[in-house]
Amino acid sequence: MERGTELDPRLGAFVLPGVVVDDDRLYLRALLERRDGERERFDRSGHESWVNSLHLDEVVDDGADQWGALCVAQGLLLAEQVHQSIPQQRDSVVVDYVISVDFGEARGTYPSSSFRFYRHRPDEPPMLAEISTFAQPLLRIRRSR
Repeated sequence: MERGTELDPRLGAFVLPGVVVDDDRLYLRALLERRDGERERFDRSGHESWVNSLHLDEVVDDGADQWGALCVAQGLLLAEQVHQSIPQQRDSVVVDYVISVDFGEARGTYPSSSFRFYRHRPDEPPMLAEISTFAQPLLRIRRSR
């Protein structure tokens, strides 16, 4: 596998069982089975984001050259796989994919990177309303299906 051009199979394993629609929410089936619960703590998008969260830094060696770029590349490849796995709906579905990279410099912590996705809902407060307050680089991609 050429670095950054193919999705790491450890991430692909989360997508392989598919994306399910449950109560108008989108979930990776593999993660929903592990993390379902606590729905009352979140709005719909918040619960999706909490369940559909993966640590990209667990598959990209933090000593790798261009570590941050490799994490973003894995996040983009993962977003594409997830997007293709969303079941066709009668109406268009708009999904936000979020990739974050924290080099650990701001708080003196270890580098970390995460991926999450949730259905975009104009009637709910935006998940990233205060994007300018994030210390780490953050990428949000909004796509419809």
